[in-house]
Amino acid sequence: MTKLSLRPLYDWVVKQAAKRHAPYLLFLVALIEPCMLPLPPDALLIPMIIAKRKRAFKLAVICTAGSIIGSFIGYGIGALAIATVGKWLITTYNHQDAFEHFRYSFHKWGMLVIIVKGSIPVIPVPFFLVTLASGFVHFDIPEFLFAVTLARGSRFAVEAALLHRYGEPIRVFIERYLSWVAAAIIAGVAIWVYFVVR
Repeated sequence: MTKLSLRPLYDWVVKQAAKRHAPYLLFLVALIEPCMLPLPPDALLIPMIIAKRKRAFKLAVICTAGSIIGSFIGYGIGALAIATVGKWLITTYNHQDAFEHFRYSFHKWGMLVIIVKGSIPVIPVPFFLVTLASGFVHFDIPEFLFAVTLARGSRFAVEAALLHRYGEPIRVFIERYLSWVAAAIIAGVAIWVYFVVR
């Protein structure tokens, strides 16, 4: 029986992450995530930094810029199109209750809601709910942009710093225990999908 190997797939992902068009794809994913798609850009940022560690902070800036612009688009959807596009997004992912929760959370916690959700990727609720809710309640725009910049900028900068400093040991670990790493990623994605899409 031929043993299934993840090595070709891993090598392909790293190779793609090293190509010239990869930063544009990273920017696009970072832009779409905070306004319509629950796919964290970290999934692309991390292998890109592993592939080209010298560009770690440049890639973090690209990711942050895309995320800020996408967050502002999400804010606009919440402020101007919640009855159409916003409602479609919320019902598509079955997050009516979560949207209401975030909507009322702003009255109590304000900017802290944006900072916490924007900087902690493991919270199983898509960030676009926060940006839509921010626009819907007409949260102060300068404060919103400050919170998004702080949350997303610090998150991607920390990832870039750690991978720039420890990238080689991380790469060696991933390649040595590729099957286990893949299993952990699949489990994480399954948990994410369960909470986000159910």
